[in-house]
Amino acid sequence: MTTLLIYKNQEVTIHVYHNANAAGYCGNHADIVLPDSPTAAVTITGEVEVEPVLARSYALTQHVAVPFWEHPEVKLPIRSTSVGDILEIPDGRRFVIETDRFQPYTGPATAWPTAPCLPSASGVTTVAASSTKGSR
Repeated sequence: MTTLLIYKNQEVTIHVYHNANAAGYCGNHADIVLPDSPTAAVTITGEVEVEPVLARSYALTQHVAVPFWEHPEVKLPIRSTSVGDILEIPDGRRFVIETDRFQPYTGPATAWPTAPCLPSASGVTTVAASSTKGSR
């Protein structure tokens, strides 16, 4: 990911959108089901580039040294943030939390996903080509 400057030494609010389909997320942004408004907000001060701001926001919304709701920077916590959830920076750009990076969001999804994740013989998760599951 390109690290771009956002705000130098200012308070920055990162909005967190919890994917309603986080448990079924397999890396396809079309499978993300976002709420109409953010489910949490994280305030970061002093960071300059996008990548550290996203990493700090993600860390603060996890159970690491203390439960995420005990961090004063985190507002409106519902649950900890997971792979498949979205972090939105002040300029409106959104990034999907992937297993090893933050990926620019290419959504939005228009309907509930219909292809479930299936583990392969190699242990890599894949998306099924078809499914009997209907739209919700």
